[in-house]
Amino acid sequence: KSQIDELARILLQHVEHPHPRVRFMSLYAIGQLANDQSPTFQEGWHQAVMPALIKMMDDPVDRVAAMAMSAFVSFGEELDTSLMNGYSHGFMEKVVSKLQHTQHRGVREESITCVAVIAGNIGKDFIKYYDSIMPVLKQLVMHSTGEKESRLRGKSFECMSLLGIAVGKEKFLPDARDAIAEMFSKPIDVDDLQREYIKEASDRICQCLKQDFAPFLPNLLPGLLRTLRFDEVAEKGDQKEEDDMYVKVSTGIGQLVRVHSHKFEEMKTSLQLLLTFCYEIQSGFFEFVQPSA
Repeated sequence: KSQIDELARILLQHVEHPHPRVRFMSLYAIGQLANDQSPTFQEGWHQAVMPALIKMMDDPVDRVAAMAMSAFVSFGEELDTSLMNGYSHGFMEKVVSKLQHTQHRGVREESITCVAVIAGNIGKDFIKYYDSIMPVLKQLVMHSTGEKESRLRGKSFECMSLLGIAVGKEKFLPDARDAIAEMFSKPIDVDDLQREYIKEASDRICQCLKQDFAPFLPNLLPGLLRTLRFDEVAEKGDQKEEDDMYVKVSTGIGQLVRVHSHKFEEMKTSLQLLLTFCYEIQSGFFEFVQPSA
């Protein structure tokens, strides 16, 4: 513990250093210390670290401000809920303001992750912030349609689903409809960063809504089932490519096909999502059993 204390003192002395690179690396190291020494670091240093982080979120250099948010994410994930409840108001005001006023993509992405961490930590108590942040997230997913904004849009969907888990179905259901509609409002390329975010968000929303998720299945299942078809993912492949880039799979008719490893991982994720649908929706999934089989 004495070593943690010594490191913490040194790092906090440098978070306001005149040079932005020093500030950046000090904040980065605080995040690493929070990851590696939780919850000891959080328990002993939250009174010093949390005020420093919220102050550095206003750093004039956007990359430094974003790193302060990243450090908060690492620190806040393992912070005791009773402590986070005491800090949540100030941090929510800060990150909502950032989302409304900054155009820096990195700051916006980290702000969204901060919201998700607070919601995940304090759970039902997040309901007091819900009405102020959900409209902001909706605006982000509707307007963040640029080529470089896929991660921002994906993180917004991720955050919306995590808010649903935190506050519960009754509060979340109307916004869940809007989120699902926007997720699948346009085709998504195979290599689009949004794909994994949307699958994970769909999983969480289903866990939250349970049988009330069934009305979304007609729009969701066709694309999901398409990823499970071997004729969609099987490749001849370049024989010069490394063998470990492919997985050999036997189809239902005994044919041996080669599937690229990243596509095989996508199939596994799709199967897990399908399992979630079956388990959470229960009897509401009955009419979709045959097409899924």
